[in-house]
Amino acid sequence: MTRAVFGLLSVAVLASWATTAEADRPQMAHVFPGVPEPRATRLIVGEGFDPKSTEVWVWDIPAAEDKDAPRAGAPPERLPAQPPKEARKAKPLDIEPQVIVCDLGGDAVWVRNADGWSDPVLINLPKPWWISHATASPGDVLHVCGQGLRGKGGGLVLRSGRTELTPRLVHEARAPRISDPRLLYFEVPAHAEAGTYELLVHNGNGGPYGWIGAGRVTVEKPTPTPERVVNVRDHGAMGDGLANDFDAISRAAAAAAKADGGAVFFPPGVYAVDSTLVVPPGTTLRGASREASIIKGVGYTPNVDRVAWFALPSAPTMAVVRLADRCTMESLSVEGAVSKGVGGRAPVDAVPQSITVPDGGTVHGVTIRGCRIRGLEEAPVTRRPLYLSAL
Repeated sequence: MTRAVFGLLSVAVLASWATTAEADRPQMAHVFPGVPEPRATRLIVGEGFDPKSTEVWVWDIPAAEDKDAPRAGAPPERLPAQPPKEARKAKPLDIEPQVIVCDLGGDAVWVRNADGWSDPVLINLPKPWWISHATASPGDVLHVCGQGLRGKGGGLVLRSGRTELTPRLVHEARAPRISDPRLLYFEVPAHAEAGTYELLVHNGNGGPYGWIGAGRVTVEKPTPTPERVVNVRDHGAMGDGLANDFDAISRAAAAAAKADGGAVFFPPGVYAVDSTLVVPPGTTLRGASREASIIKGVGYTPNVDRVAWFALPSAPTMAVVRLADRCTMESLSVEGAVSKGVGGRAPVDAVPQSITVPDGGTVHGVTIRGCRIRGLEEAPVTRRPLYLSAL
C-alpha cells in the first residue's frame, strides 16, 4: 500500500512539473507586420520572453520545385516543433517580457527561452480578405482582395475534393494607371465543372506551408440559350464607308439585346459611325472576318470638349465601341476616331456597369477574338496620338 501511494504521488509530481515547464515556454501571439517583407523590423508579441535567455530563430522554407505552377496538395498539419538545421539565429534589437523587436526575414520563426521552444509562426504569407463573387461561371474573371497576395513563384488553386484547377492570372488593363497591389485577378477555368471550390493563395513564400485559404466560389454552368442573329443591313446600314451607319447599328444592337445572347452581324463592308457604339450587356458584334468587316469612327473634331468615363477632364478622344458585361466582339476590325459619345483613351473600351469599392468596378465575361483594333490614330493637324492604347 505504501509503495502504491508513493508511486501515485511521484506521478502527480512529475505531471505537475511537466505542466509548469510547458506553461513557462515562450508563446507567440502575433508577429507585426505579417505582410511579405524581404527583411523588416518586426514586433513579436506574446508571453515568456526572458531578456537574458530568449533566442529568436528563423527559417527560409525551401520553395516548391515547380515554381511556375505550384500545387496546393495536402500540407503538413504543422511546422517542426524546433527549427531545422538550416534555420539561423536572429539578433533581437530589444527583448521585453511580452515584446521582442527583431529584424526578421525568412518564412517561419521560433522563440526559445530556458524552458523550451515556442510553437512556430509563419510570416510573409498572403492575407486574403474576400473574393469578389461567391458564384461564377466558367470563364468569368474574379478577384481576391487582401495583402501580400503577389510574389515571385506564387499562384492560385481552386480545389474541390481531389480536383485541383489552376486559374489563369489576369493582368488588369488599367494597371499602368491604377494598379492596386491589394487585388489579384483570376479567370475561372473554362473546363471547371459545377460545384463549390476552395480558393487557395500562394505568394511564393512558405513552400508547402504557404497555401492560405481565401474563401469559396460556387461554379455554376450557364444555361445555353438559342442565339438570335440580327443583320445590320436589315436595319438600314449601308456599309459603304460614306453613309453614317450609327443609328442603324444601334437599332440592330437594341434588337439583339432583347434576346439574351443575341448577335449583331456585319456583312463585308466599312461601317462608318460618328459616335460611340454602346453595346448592351450580353450582345455579340460579329463580322465576316477582320479584313472584310470594319467599324470605322469618323467625324473626329479636335475642338470638341471630351470627358472620359473615369472623369479625367481631357481624354484624347472618344471610344468607337464600348462593351459591357458578357459582350463579345469577333471577326471584325475597329479603327478611326469619334468626338461624340462616351469613352476614353482607346478605340474599344469595356466599362463597369456599376462602380464598387475599392477597385472601381469589374467587367465580367468580355470576349474579343479574331479582331483587329487599330489604336494608332493621329490628329490630322497636330499629328498628336489620339489614343494611348487599343483596348
